[in-house]
Amino acid sequence: GLLLGTNVNFIKKNFNIKRMHITVIVFILMISLFLLKSNSEYIYQNDFGNNIYVILLGFIDAATMIIPSVSGTAIFMFLGTYKFILKLFSNPFSNINILFLFMLGIFLGVIFISKLMNYLLKNKKEFIYHIIIGLFLSSITYMIVNVIDINNLIYSVIIITIFYKISIRYF
Repeated sequence: GLLLGTNVNFIKKNFNIKRMHITVIVFILMISLFLLKSNSEYIYQNDFGNNIYVILLGFIDAATMIIPSVSGTAIFMFLGTYKFILKLFSNPFSNINILFLFMLGIFLGVIFISKLMNYLLKNKKEFIYHIIIGLFLSSITYMIVNVIDINNLIYSVIIITIFYKISIRYF
């Protein structure tokens, strides 16, 4: 609901029908990737490749924090790492080495992605807005398809509506 509420005005202000093809391409690409996802959960093993992967996950997490409308939850669910991230932060001191690698990735990601977004928003503003809209629409679609339980549909609609109304009013 919060994502929907905060992005409705963004889309209204920045959507240009002439650039709609960018949004559609990004949406189709992301939904295609979501459909190809593996159903397996990530299991960490202490080796070089997995350590680099944990740094990459931190980098991705930073990107989802900086790029508007991109859902970190949806990305981590897609990658099969959502439960791994939850476990990592549920008891951080037992996984201090892994947490350090993840935080290193966040640090590097914040630096790189913020500089990249700054450049893109200065030089390709309309183009990047349409990419953000496509990412937002695909993230919301993925979350609805994979998170909302049919048995709890009414409850989910009520919660989404409440957060949507709150975000429209205050954001």
